[in-house]
Amino acid sequence: MLSAKSVFSDKESFHHLHLLSELENLLTGNYTDDILKKLDEVIVKVQASWAFTAFSALTEPALQRYFSHQLLRISGALEKCCKTPGEGLFKNRESHSYITGKVCFLTDDLLTYYGNYPDKTIPIAISYRQHYTKNLKDTGIKICKALDNSPVNPKISEFLKRYIEDMTDDKNISCSLSQLVYFKQVIEELSMIIPDTNSANFPQLVYQKLIALELNQFDVLVAQQEEILREIAGKPKPNQLSLLKHHTELFSYLSKGEISRYDDRWPPLSLILSDWLQEVKESLEPANHLSQSHQAANKKRLKLEFSVSHLACLIRLFFKERVVNAVPLTEIFDFFAENFSTKRQEFISAHGLSKEYYSKNQVTAAEMKSILQKMITRINQDYFPVVAAIGVTVFFR
Repeated sequence: MLSAKSVFSDKESFHHLHLLSELENLLTGNYTDDILKKLDEVIVKVQASWAFTAFSALTEPALQRYFSHQLLRISGALEKCCKTPGEGLFKNRESHSYITGKVCFLTDDLLTYYGNYPDKTIPIAISYRQHYTKNLKDTGIKICKALDNSPVNPKISEFLKRYIEDMTDDKNISCSLSQLVYFKQVIEELSMIIPDTNSANFPQLVYQKLIALELNQFDVLVAQQEEILREIAGKPKPNQLSLLKHHTELFSYLSKGEISRYDDRWPPLSLILSDWLQEVKESLEPANHLSQSHQAANKKRLKLEFSVSHLACLIRLFFKERVVNAVPLTEIFDFFAENFSTKRQEFISAHGLSKEYYSKNQVTAAEMKSILQKMITRINQDYFPVVAAIGVTVFFR
């Protein structure tokens, strides 16, 4: 493993590891006449250190830890700086505004050039959230006006207006990096359909954008369900089934797979709606459903000495590492549910698998890690006996 000193070989480059402490001291200390000059000097050094680190010999996981640490420290210092009215930098309001603006632009640089590295769950300083969304506010207002003058479902319209207002106003609302970036995606996607406000298809365009964005908020989910039920109400059963099939295919087409979404704790909106559509379809086909259930009960399954959560964790690894590439998650869940059983459940539901897939249970992950490590040991013993023998020799030395 590379140490910091092995990457930053000389004294000057190694010194950059302490630059954040200098920045924190400037942001949380008292105002001095030369603070602006010192801040500019430190910011230049920090930017140079980022460029130096990005092109160093550090591995990608090390770069992820490094830039996550940088963003976390800067956000923490900025938050503390903005919570001490009447103290420190607040004694000079004009300079305080200038300094916080400088640090916000520094954060912009980090996210612009190295934004793929930081952990997306890192909390962002409120002042930076306000800075980041300032350029989105005008577009947000246009979207709200378009929603006011359209027949979009009121639940969706009211939620979107409230969401845009909360994220763009000067409120003390905190958020994570992923939530901030996701909000920008929402604004950019919805802004594309503003010219179609007067079109009869505008509500449908909004619903499709929300599916593509996987905006899995409760009001949005309920509103989508209401629209579908309203569409099939009163129609003959074959027509209802045809419409349900159309929506299922549309959701599959619009879904972009494992992407950012409104609430990471829940499955994507397209997956939730697809599961719900399947339940509605089965309620319209009771006889066919019973026949399928009977066939499923008699089908032979491969039994695994796993729990459902272990299997879901394994599926996540397969999907993330592209072992099963270009296959929608819904189809993967269906396949495993139809062909495998676990030590506690003879019959697995695709819905149950999807819930476990998105739960990210650390205990389950640790248990799966242990199993995978045993497999690696087995590979070494069966295929690389020399490596295994060296490992045993080192262990008993």
